[in-house]
Amino acid sequence: MTIKARVIVANPPFVEDGNTQGAARFIEKYLRWLEKYSQLAFIVPQSFLTNTTHGIPNAGNLLTRNCQIFEVWQCP
Repeated sequence: MTIKARVIVANPPFVEDGNTQGAARFIEKYLRWLEKYSQLAFIVPQSFLTNTTHGIPNAGNLLTRNCQIFEVWQCP
């Protein structure tokens, strides 16, 4: 992208691609696009917060190292 986004809101595809969760790839890519003090919001299943396979831990580590989490919503 030639212009860096300051806000990203996304509902990444939650599908498996081999041994990697598609949402994990999207989150990793979006985090690299954002500059400091930017904001992002993702819609993902609750299992994304606790899963330990399919690339999700890598995305989770990126989130915890590079982001300040304001809120987590759990919807029925």
